[in-house]
Amino acid sequence: MSDQKLRELEERILKLEKKQAEIYRSRKGLIVEPALNILGQNTKINGDLEVNGNITLNSYLVGQWQDWTPTVTGWSSETLKLMRYAAIGKVCFVNVRLDGTSNSTDFYSDLPFTAASFGSQFAYFGNAIAIDNGSVKTSPGSFRITPNAASVYYFPNIVGGYWTPSGRKLISGLFFYEAE
Repeated sequence: MSDQKLRELEERILKLEKKQAEIYRSRKGLIVEPALNILGQNTKINGDLEVNGNITLNSYLVGQWQDWTPTVTGWSSETLKLMRYAAIGKVCFVNVRLDGTSNSTDFYSDLPFTAASFGSQFAYFGNAIAIDNGSVKTSPGSFRITPNAASVYYFPNIVGGYWTPSGRKLISGLFFYEAE
């Protein structure tokens, strides 16, 4: 590092100390408390970064479960609708429990983020507990997301299939996918 760059960094550190912010130098990199954005967008930290507090990127909290209420299709009435997601980078984890009365052979809902474009020959799959027309399925239900999709489709078994358009319908499980 050049002397000029070292002086600039020392000046920034002094400014932070004047604002009662704490920066610790460690063998693993910098630890910044509280969360500050004064080091600039192009700051590189070689090593670990520890942040005490929340990290917000593009208006969502990174790695923290958040409730969301998507539009769900395939119901005449909903008894229970619990939908949560957590995003870390481009990976989105979704926890779903939807329970209600069926009125359609289809069953899908909006995703928190549009799925990435990852080729036409691939789709994300996940397993779930499923109840179709009041009967617990003996094989797992499934989730399916295709490239660039804004919706996730729910199926009563692992190979797909259709739901009975009457009676109790439930899907409960966790899946993840790559977001755009």
